[in-house]
Amino acid sequence: MERGQHELTNEERVQLIQEIVQQQREQVEFLRETQREQQVLLGVVDNPDDELSKELQAVLNLTDEQKEDIRKSCRGLEKEVQAMETFIQCLEAMQDKAWLWNDG
Repeated sequence: MERGQHELTNEERVQLIQEIVQQQREQVEFLRETQREQQVLLGVVDNPDDELSKELQAVLNLTDEQKEDIRKSCRGLEKEVQAMETFIQCLEAMQDKAWLWNDG
């Protein structure tokens, strides 16, 4: 063990791991929210006749170039969303399974 470090008890180790997993879940949720915002923007751009899209387009006043940039940035978004959902499920499973925190 290196100087300045102390040995963790099993309880301390488990607590730290659980805190790290919780922090990861929170960060992933922020990323997921960003994906949702991208989906909304894409919906505004791709559905110009929708009443809500008309209102949002009037407020945002997007240029054609900006609309194309939104479309480009959303390519592959559906696969990213699916991957993120899978990752979220994995983190949730890790938190929900107490036996993962045991020594064996």
